[in-house]
Amino acid sequence: MDAIKKKMVTMKNDRDNAMDKSEQLDQQLKDSQEQVAKTEEERDGLQKKIQQLEGDMDTAQESLVTTTNSLEEAEKKNNQNEEEISGLSRKMQLLEDKLESTEERLTESQTKLEEVSQSADESERARKALENRNITDDTRIGQ
Repeated sequence: MDAIKKKMVTMKNDRDNAMDKSEQLDQQLKDSQEQVAKTEEERDGLQKKIQQLEGDMDTAQESLVTTTNSLEEAEKKNNQNEEEISGLSRKMQLLEDKLESTEERLTESQTKLEEVSQSADESERARKALENRNITDDTRIGQ
C-alpha cells in the first residue's frame, strides 16, 4: 500500500506540476495574445498614418504640379511682356529720332522763312521807294 500511496502522491505531484505548467503556459499564451493585439493595433495605426501621409504626398504633388504650371505661365507672360517692352522701346527710339529730324527741318524752315520774309520786306521797301520815285518823276514831268 505504501507503494500505491507513493505512486498516488507522485501522480498528484505530477498532476500539480502539470497544472502549474498549464497555468504558466496559459498565462504565457494570454501575454502573447495581448502582445499580438498590441502589435496589430500599432500596425493598424501605422497603416493609417502611412495612408494619411500618402494622401498628403499626393496633395502636395498635385499642388506642386499646379504651382509649376502657374509659374511656367507667369514666365511665358513675363517673356511676352519683356518682348513687348523691347518692341515699344525700339518704336519710341524711332519716334524720338523722327521727332529730332522733324525739329531740325522745322528749324531750317523757320530760318529760311525769316530769310524770305526779310527779302520780301526789302523788296517791298524797294518797290515803295521806286513807286515814290516814279510818282515824283511823274510829278516833275507833269509840271
